[in-house]
Amino acid sequence: MATFATNKELNVSTGRDVHLSVSSFSAVSAVEDRDIAPATATTEIFGCFQSLKTLLHPNLCEYVEIVKGKHDRLFVVFEYFDYHTYRVGKLYKRGEDGSLQVSSVGISIIREWAFQILKALAYLNENDITHHNLAPSNIHIDSEGKLKLSDYGLYHMSKGGANVDFPIGYPHYLPPEAIYRSTDKLEATGKVDVWSLGIILAEIHTGSPFWKGNDKDIDKIFSALRQLQSFAEMEEVEVWDHFYIFELGISDAILEFLQGTDDEFRKFVRSCLEVNVSARCSPEQLLSHPFLSPIYERGLSKQHKYWWIKPFLQSQILDIDEIDDDYSLEPQEEPHNKDVLEGIPLSQIYYFWKLAGGDVESELAKRGYLLSTPPIERIPRTVKVLDGKEEGTTNDTAFLYSDTNYNLSLEELRQRLEMATGPNKETFVDTEYFLAGDEDDMNFLADEMSDEDNSNSDALPEKYLFPDLNNKTNSTTNGTNHSPNNVKLPLLIREKDVGYQFQRVALFSELLRQYPSSRDEIIHHAKVDIPPFLRGKIWAAILGISGDYQAVYDSYDKESEKETDRQILVGPPSLPLFAGISILRQLRDSLINSEFNDCIMIFSESFPDVDIEKCIQSALSMFKVTPPSVYYRVHEPRAASDKPSNYENQNHTAQRWWEQPTPIETKKIELAPRISLKDLVKLKNHVLVIDTRSEQEFARGHFPLSVNMNSAHLEQFSPTLLQEKKKYHVVVGKRGDSGPQFAADLVNANFPRVAVLTGGIDVMRVEEGVVVCACRPTKVLVTKNKDGKDNANVDESSLSIDRIFAFLE
Repeated sequence: MATFATNKELNVSTGRDVHLSVSSFSAVSAVEDRDIAPATATTEIFGCFQSLKTLLHPNLCEYVEIVKGKHDRLFVVFEYFDYHTYRVGKLYKRGEDGSLQVSSVGISIIREWAFQILKALAYLNENDITHHNLAPSNIHIDSEGKLKLSDYGLYHMSKGGANVDFPIGYPHYLPPEAIYRSTDKLEATGKVDVWSLGIILAEIHTGSPFWKGNDKDIDKIFSALRQLQSFAEMEEVEVWDHFYIFELGISDAILEFLQGTDDEFRKFVRSCLEVNVSARCSPEQLLSHPFLSPIYERGLSKQHKYWWIKPFLQSQILDIDEIDDDYSLEPQEEPHNKDVLEGIPLSQIYYFWKLAGGDVESELAKRGYLLSTPPIERIPRTVKVLDGKEEGTTNDTAFLYSDTNYNLSLEELRQRLEMATGPNKETFVDTEYFLAGDEDDMNFLADEMSDEDNSNSDALPEKYLFPDLNNKTNSTTNGTNHSPNNVKLPLLIREKDVGYQFQRVALFSELLRQYPSSRDEIIHHAKVDIPPFLRGKIWAAILGISGDYQAVYDSYDKESEKETDRQILVGPPSLPLFAGISILRQLRDSLINSEFNDCIMIFSESFPDVDIEKCIQSALSMFKVTPPSVYYRVHEPRAASDKPSNYENQNHTAQRWWEQPTPIETKKIELAPRISLKDLVKLKNHVLVIDTRSEQEFARGHFPLSVNMNSAHLEQFSPTLLQEKKKYHVVVGKRGDSGPQFAADLVNANFPRVAVLTGGIDVMRVEEGVVVCACRPTKVLVTKNKDGKDNANVDESSLSIDRIFAFLE
């Protein structure tokens, strides 16, 4: 199966007239009578919203994103249909006298609408979501005649309204159990929406509102619902046939319909309006009602399909009946009047909109939609002295709920994308991801790298569906070929360029839909860069994810702490360490000039401006030139007070002294790291080994081409040693000597890449394959000249210090 083919962020949208809208509300503003703090309420809303983003159904408007603004105000971005489309709410109008009037609809249309609404409600039930806000105003009809429900997530994300200061749902369409707080019963799940559906269907069939009189008299509606509940508890007669039903303020036309002839539609509506929630049908049960049988008989409607082909491939949109022998599968020119956003998933559109400078809070504030009560008007008029409770406080209108939706303007985004995809579009050329390294640096791990890393470097463009332009050649007038001008823009700029990201996302979206067959090509293009919007999916493809990855992810234990919890990069365990060092190096000047608290602010505010490309390249460069033994983190655990006195003898007698873990206190004191003999041998052509032992010990054996000297000679010989321009400097000593201190002196003298050999000369004598040199040593003697300064001599002769290094080379 194509793992990513049906992913919501990749699935090609077939709808037209793409629109995004925003609704806004705030979490709980006071905690006097609540056990939950406002910050926690906001966090819970964010957490519950994540499941809404994963929902995808043909009869539901998509939720795209939730954004936190100033003063913890929340902005929810979702799919919207503008005035070109139709809403069931348009059947409801106000008469000249202010009364509500409803236009009636035929039974065949009602049957189709009821079926689509029930399919959406059943899907929500499968995902443990109750709409609880169903009303004609949030039932949309798209340009293809398909119904889509909106505002179905507010009740879920607010945990049943517990995290907001306003009730959720329209009282005219809520059942008695929702008003009187009994919807927490398991049997009421999803049945609240069935009641709402029954009222809507009764209204658009009869052409009359369900409740007569002033529809703003909520108290009368609540009282009637309470009475309906009491009728149901009597169980003497059916509620809608009760003698006093005419006294509850229900429309005469509605009651006449409910008490009329015994046809299938009336039975269907009465099944929806069953007051006893235990006896009321669920959406799944109503889908099997005889009233909907004609829809199944004609094949789930002639106009709509309620099953999806998986996996989704581009060939799915081809009309096979229209293909003849002369049909060409070559890409056809797109019509000039086609909307550039058509067919793009909503989540991608919103991402590009933000990339083009869009901000939901700024957009609404600019239009004057974010109005709140001035602070001076919210000062309490009265304060109780005993418990300090404020009275007479004016509520901030920012915490009230409004079902008004605000459309996001996509015109600027369309213009920018048309420029990026039109005939005069700017071409972004694929360039090599890995820049040439410093020639002075040496990759000592080159012999350990696998040949597979470069296996695709010379692959022919014809191998891929989308060959990068960098591999193509252009013919000049004189017949010679040359590559196009490769301009590598910084990754930070490329990731913020809406035109470039539009092209990259489109390319990777198509490749991901054809994964795993396209895995090699995904890796090929990922070497240039990975668009942030698809980074997770692209890495999953590179790592070889296949099958039902969501089920595998759900099976993981995400609660227990594990050793890999801190791994932030895919690569060697040391790579996160070098990435952290790279970030510190970029922020070095600011950190040095700041106090501790200011440093914290720098990290929280400056991270978005860190050049990630430079950071990764720097981390990789440091990793390549750092021996593995240098960043080896194992050390001796802290000694416990209850350890026996002979603990060391019992545990370490079998170990050589250099194999025993170094105490962490010792590592903290030492300025230079430890290096293993194995790594030293790899570096032998690029390292200067300095032996700090005595002349007699040095003469009995030393590392080939090493220099014998001590700290007394360092100041005088430092300039000459630095002129050798060795990449690494390793200090060799013996157990318990001053090797680490001498290494620290080298670091302070600006010697590059200084380390101490773990085990000193002792490890050389026992390791196989290592030859200890016993040649006549080059002895350095120091005498005093006329000025009282040290004078260097070799072998008690008048040879200059340059002869020493001539001998070493």
